[in-house]
Amino acid sequence: MEQTPFDGCVFHIKGDMVWQTWGARAFGDADVRQGVEDLRATPFKRFTHNFLRLNTAPAKLDWFDDHNRGDE
Repeated sequence: MEQTPFDGCVFHIKGDMVWQTWGARAFGDADVRQGVEDLRATPFKRFTHNFLRLNTAPAKLDWFDDHNRGDE
């Protein structure tokens, strides 16, 4: 992959998280731990900009909902 003209990639964590991030459920470290471990075990040499893919649909919220977490 690092022979392509890009400096990173978009990756996908297995499970339902990709489709549920725009919902009411709060995700924690344990939910992404395996994906982070997989990335750390990958011997990247050139890729410096890697992104986690998150889908915004179907969402169980409305753009006009109050998204304040209450901890600010």
